[in-house]
Amino acid sequence: MAKGDIPPFDSAIFDRAVAWLHKNKGITPKELIKGAPAELIGEINRILYVGIDKGIAAATLKYELPETVIAALRQNTWVFSGMKTFHELQQASELLITDSGEVKSFDAFKLDVQVINDEYNLNYLNAEYNFAQQSAQTAARWQDYEKDGSRYLLQFRTAGDAKVRADHEELNNTTLPLDDPFWNEYVPPLDWNCRCMVIQVGKEGAELSNSTDAIQLGEQATTNMVNGVNKSAMFRFNPGKTLSIFPDKHPYMARSSSPDEIKEAQKEVTDNYSE
Repeated sequence: MAKGDIPPFDSAIFDRAVAWLHKNKGITPKELIKGAPAELIGEINRILYVGIDKGIAAATLKYELPETVIAALRQNTWVFSGMKTFHELQQASELLITDSGEVKSFDAFKLDVQVINDEYNLNYLNAEYNFAQQSAQTAARWQDYEKDGSRYLLQFRTAGDAKVRADHEELNNTTLPLDDPFWNEYVPPLDWNCRCMVIQVGKEGAELSNSTDAIQLGEQATTNMVNGVNKSAMFRFNPGKTLSIFPDKHPYMARSSSPDEIKEAQKEVTDNYSE
């Protein structure tokens, strides 16, 4: 994506959430969709929605994209934005207390949490925005591919430049039918800032890939073991089939010392989704 493509994040909204957090001394799931936290969800969601719209526009579709598909992609992104906000504010709340057990002054707290703003709303959000574009493009094109059915084969393509990851390059030109199980898990984006894509190719003269070999290469491309956990396994999904922009195994959706609290937060965000 071009540098500067992402809409600017309004840090004043984060500052208001920080003031709210300092006043309330923490956040619970039920407080997530009210006041300053809700405003922060909305700001993150606004930016990611731009990514979705750009991704769909770049898909250059042959058929009209059903509104139900767009609505599903937007709802998934809303929930993602809510869970991102919840984790962000939970992490910020851990900085409320000094080593001696006292609540920090607001000025000290605001200064300390700026690192969280930089991390979540600049660095992470930039990668998430790029991912939303690529994921929306894939999801939109997949609807076209399904309408065409078996008339074409599908082919994995990289961006074809020096920035392409070596394990993604191994998948370049993988060519398989629409109904091959490879496409259930190994469609782009396969990582943050992945620029690969899947295109249609004619059957005549095309060389079919070995599905088993392709799946093995896909597994390799989505394996990144850290402390015994595969951090890249979450990218094994097909946005066009699941009608989701972000994987349901993303850490925002699953990581917590209290799984019940995460489930409650997800329910609050989902129940308060509206277009």
